[in-house]
Amino acid sequence: MYLKPILAFFLILCSAFASGQAIQGFIYDESNNPIPYAKVYMTNTSSNGGSLGAISDEEGKYFIGCNQGSYNLVYKCVGFEDYEITVTVKGLQPTVHNIYMKQKDNELGTVEIKTKKRNVGWEIVQRVIDHKKDLIQQYDSYSCDIYIKGTESFDVKKKPEKENDDPDDEPNDKFQKQKDEINKKLNGENRLNMVEINIEKHFQYPNKIKEIRTGYDKIGKPEQIYFQTTTGGEFNFYKSLVRQEDVHKTPIVSPLHPSGILSYKYKLKEIITEEGSNDTIYKIEISPRSVGTSTLEGFLWIKKGDFVLTKLDLAMHKGNLKKYDDFHIIQSFEQIDSFWVMTRQSFEYSTKYMKETIKGITTVAYSNYKFNPVYPPKYFSNEVGVTTEEAYERDSTYWGSIRPEPLTQEEQRKKFVQDSLTAIYTSEEYLDSVDANFNKITALKVLIMGIEHRNRHKKTQWFISSVAELFNLSQGGVRIGPEFQLFKKWKNEQWIDFSGNFSVGLNNGDLRGKGRIYHRYNPKKFATWSVWYSRDAEFINSFDAILSQWNRKNWYINNQGGVWHSFEILNGLFLSTGLRVERRSSFDTTYKFNTWLDNALDQSFPDQFDPYYVLRTNIGLEFTPGQKYMTEPKRKVILGSVWPTFSLYQFVPRWPSSKVSLAD
Repeated sequence: MYLKPILAFFLILCSAFASGQAIQGFIYDESNNPIPYAKVYMTNTSSNGGSLGAISDEEGKYFIGCNQGSYNLVYKCVGFEDYEITVTVKGLQPTVHNIYMKQKDNELGTVEIKTKKRNVGWEIVQRVIDHKKDLIQQYDSYSCDIYIKGTESFDVKKKPEKENDDPDDEPNDKFQKQKDEINKKLNGENRLNMVEINIEKHFQYPNKIKEIRTGYDKIGKPEQIYFQTTTGGEFNFYKSLVRQEDVHKTPIVSPLHPSGILSYKYKLKEIITEEGSNDTIYKIEISPRSVGTSTLEGFLWIKKGDFVLTKLDLAMHKGNLKKYDDFHIIQSFEQIDSFWVMTRQSFEYSTKYMKETIKGITTVAYSNYKFNPVYPPKYFSNEVGVTTEEAYERDSTYWGSIRPEPLTQEEQRKKFVQDSLTAIYTSEEYLDSVDANFNKITALKVLIMGIEHRNRHKKTQWFISSVAELFNLSQGGVRIGPEFQLFKKWKNEQWIDFSGNFSVGLNNGDLRGKGRIYHRYNPKKFATWSVWYSRDAEFINSFDAILSQWNRKNWYINNQGGVWHSFEILNGLFLSTGLRVERRSSFDTTYKFNTWLDNALDQSFPDQFDPYYVLRTNIGLEFTPGQKYMTEPKRKVILGSVWPTFSLYQFVPRWPSSKVSLAD
């Protein structure tokens, strides 16, 4: 009777144990880069029959299911020396074994461009792979000037407009045509997002960077333009894997990977002899062997003799892109003071949103290289960028003098229109008219929406609630009173925010309300203090059922106030402290409540108790190791960290935690 269930249970248990036994791990090269598509197989026959094997995935991970026992494993990959080891599987959990494979010394001689039987394109690329380690680290440090220009244009599919010939229609707004023309220029064919940035970059091997932004200009809304800082977006194809998580989902196998032949096809397309020199350039076409998500397609230009990249033009596979429909990279390299460095790169991309196609182009020019400068101690830190005070004040003369090439006629035309419209819409007269319209008091605002007032010159804005919002139902009945808010900001990025409300009960004439002030007094330290006070009715048990919560036995009066402060002690280390004082008391025995629903809710008068005080303090620490940031003239911009944020909070009740009667 019980045999079948017991047998089934043991079969499931055994299968679970069997599935847990395996050999797995990652396969890396000597530089700790994953090696994709490496073969792993057993040379001895396993007890479950046949030879077992696997192929590593794009991250270099492999997995071989097996039984307990000892296995001779061989790891093979094109471009690497074979690796053989014996692994013993004992327990039920997978046995982890990570492997580091050594790159083969290329035994190819001088590349001969004669025979058709060999893969000449791959042989030329192998010569680059042979000494790419020297190209990755040619110097210990460098500095250079970088000019970035990014633009985004918009293509919108519009339906043809129908003409309205009905003579009985009411007359149109006389000024609508002019409004439409301005709107069309601003958001139609002349719509353009553009940014120009001038940077002094300082770099020290292996990954220390400091940028000094000396010029910044924008039109439109260029926040989404790709590559506005060199702290990210480094596409170095001399590395075996390219990782740019803001662009693609999985790491990209470089065409210069030692086992690149497994991912790409290489074809010599052209032999170019440069004019004025005897230099020979090989143009190699690369294409993916299969429609994968971690590969590229395009061209490499390789200089004979030096076997270095002089140019590349590569496109990413759409299936691996996060937010773009296509992404195109072009890079150019030159030899300066015996070092091969990038002198220009561009990114071209597009994406569709609704009925709109956004096309972006970012061009980057590198100049004035200085190699192996000596930097003072602690010059490099988590502060990876600084923006100078005058960066935002540069005029057209400055930009005309530093641009590597002038703006195109189309860019000049659109920039002129955008600058003109921006001047109009940011003028004092226009903003005053917008504020005047915004501040206009109407019946709708008074009765329903609430009244707001703004002053752009003084950077102030206030709000007061409408007539409809004056009335609210609370513990004790209907109450009447306004809500309000005041915000003020200064040019130094400091700000203050005050909000609150007060009300009078119609039954008892008692006052309740709350108010809070926030003040950011040091934007570079995120230093903020707050003071608050509140008098209101609260629930003793706010987690009870709704009907129980609204039973008067669950109500009491709470007068409370407190202070709070938070600031950044050191980069990434934030300290917050607070203090709260409460005076808790019961409702007076003469207090009048609404009795509309007393029978339905089985209401009774609130419990009576002696008033008592509670003092609570709290302290909190948050720390983000390795937090990167940029310093603006008046504020600090946090860029994040590869580490998580660690938090520690301590709440300390005082004076006392239990109820104690105190004299009023």
